[in-house]
Amino acid sequence: REGIDRADWPDGWADYEATPLARLISDANRYARRPILLDDSDLGKLLVSGHFRITETDRFAERIASLFDLALKRTADNIHLRKR
Repeated sequence: REGIDRADWPDGWADYEATPLARLISDANRYARRPILLDDSDLGKLLVSGHFRITETDRFAERIASLFDLALKRTADNIHLRKR
């Protein structure tokens, strides 16, 4: 797949290079009990590179929020990421 260099799916780790955030969120949401939502569609265009454990949704969302200085809000059904 485009953007993914290597995936260690049994461990939940995946490497991404210059991948749109929307695609990374989509991959992570496959494993999420509480999906991540981008409250601003422009955030989905941000490019992401790195080694992420996409199966740990809460920690993954926190890492993305920190990486892009985003506000994170948890609700009963979703995890929202938005610009500060």
